[in-house]
Amino acid sequence: MAELCVEVGDAFLAELKRRIGVTDNTFIAREALTIINWAADQRIAGRDVVSTEGGRVHARLRMASLERAGARR
Repeated sequence: MAELCVEVGDAFLAELKRRIGVTDNTFIAREALTIINWAADQRIAGRDVVSTEGGRVHARLRMASLERAGARR
């Protein structure tokens, strides 16, 4: 298994843990990797990742890494 070392600001990490109700840094890293893997799959399939309400798009997730993944279709 590969080791992943990431530097994250203490205040940002503490606030994120508070918001999602967890205390384990490893859990957050696994969740984050799961989300980006899913989002990359969506872009590779030609779909956008969006936030909607009532069928209306409020926000579209834009990340350079996801745009690169989408270009690999």
